[in-house]
Amino acid sequence: MRNSNSVAAVRSAVVSIFTNQFIWKLAISASLTGFDASVLVTAAQAVYEVRKDLPWMAIGFVFTAIALLVTLGRIWFLTFRQARVD
Repeated sequence: MRNSNSVAAVRSAVVSIFTNQFIWKLAISASLTGFDASVLVTAAQAVYEVRKDLPWMAIGFVFTAIALLVTLGRIWFLTFRQARVD
């Protein structure tokens, strides 16, 4: 006996807006840079207020900020290194 309630399977096509891997990496790099910049600005304000009472915190912040900027530089370098030039 035939099943009269069957629904025909329809294939769905998924079309990605970001077809190129470079676009994904560029978007991720930009969002990480924005997030890290907001963290640095927020932390810098707090460290600036207590710099005279806790000088070691200011020194630690400087080293941490340098490490963060070096890491961001590496991310951007790797992003643009794989960019295709058409």
